[in-house]
Amino acid sequence: MRKLMLILLSFLLSMSLWACGHAEEVNEEKTQDPPLTVTVEPVPQVQETPVQEEEEPEMPDHPAYGVLPQGGVVAPCGTQAAIVSQQGGIMLADLTSAGYRFLSGDSAAKVYFDGEKVFYANDDGIYALDADGQRNQLSDHLSYALWIEGGKIYYIRQTDLSSEQPVGELWCMDTDGSSAVIILASRIRGNFCIKDSWVYYISAEDGALYRSMLFGSQVTKLADGGAELCFVTDRGVYYKEQGGRQMLWRIDLRTGANIALGAYGEIVEAGDTIAIMARREQNNGSLENLFTLMVFDEQAGELNELMHFENIGTDSLAWLQGEYVYLTREDGSVYRMMLTDAEQTKETLFEGDIVFADGRAWHIGAGALEVYDCATLETIAIKLG
Repeated sequence: MRKLMLILLSFLLSMSLWACGHAEEVNEEKTQDPPLTVTVEPVPQVQETPVQEEEEPEMPDHPAYGVLPQGGVVAPCGTQAAIVSQQGGIMLADLTSAGYRFLSGDSAAKVYFDGEKVFYANDDGIYALDADGQRNQLSDHLSYALWIEGGKIYYIRQTDLSSEQPVGELWCMDTDGSSAVIILASRIRGNFCIKDSWVYYISAEDGALYRSMLFGSQVTKLADGGAELCFVTDRGVYYKEQGGRQMLWRIDLRTGANIALGAYGEIVEAGDTIAIMARREQNNGSLENLFTLMVFDEQAGELNELMHFENIGTDSLAWLQGEYVYLTREDGSVYRMMLTDAEQTKETLFEGDIVFADGRAWHIGAGALEVYDCATLETIAIKLG
């Protein structure tokens, strides 16, 4: 009996253990996490936008040589030019169509043209003309010398009314006539130049050549009295002595060195070329008998000879471009010579007064405008009136 009880007790214990294990298996099945469903979204395709190449700006048919700042009887800009007529008045010529437009009957010694407006000064003040001839007075100041650059008009306000030469204070205003302000209260005379926020001028007090920052700070004397300012480049100041041998000089803006270029000469800024015609000084201090044509290399700081003139008398240098040098006779007519011509043959181009500007020779006659292009060696004739 006792043995039977032990067998029964062992069977019940086994059944109990089996029931517990089965329950754990069921619970494990019930508590298992459901399988994860991963949704993969398609990657959006990037549509490449084709890169549009920027169109290069259209260049003018003929390069501009900075005629605007100092003005002239002819003021070209691209294929147009403002002109002071011999009969009086101001015209706008078009070299493409060989036509012209009469803008104003006002008198002017010089005109300045920026491609949109024509600027000029006369006894009544400073004016601007639109392309349709509409006139706008910018100032009632009397001025004989203007410099237009960077949306500004720099000018000498004439204080010496007895002088036909520019003498007075240096002023500045916007090209619409606003914001007029005095820059230099001290009197200056003759030509002046604006370059990289510096103003170069001749003092009316001592005749010396100076430069200063705009509005008069950092005043520096560059040359003693009796100087005439020719022009200023990025690297040098070119001027001429008024007395004695009338020497041409160049001041290096980086080193301060003052170099003599020659005596009794002429100097022309022909585009990027600095052309000089002068009698060179020899080692003993005397001058050569012949005039020499030279160019100054601004990069190297060197003066290079091109040719010696054999028989030019009192003719003066007008222009240098390509294979030709252009000279002006006392009567105003212009001829050219080939640099490599040993005979130095003179080929007359125009009779009468000629103005060189923007790489062209301009002959303003009574009834026609003739324009000779030094690059193409072609002539355009525009009938006037």
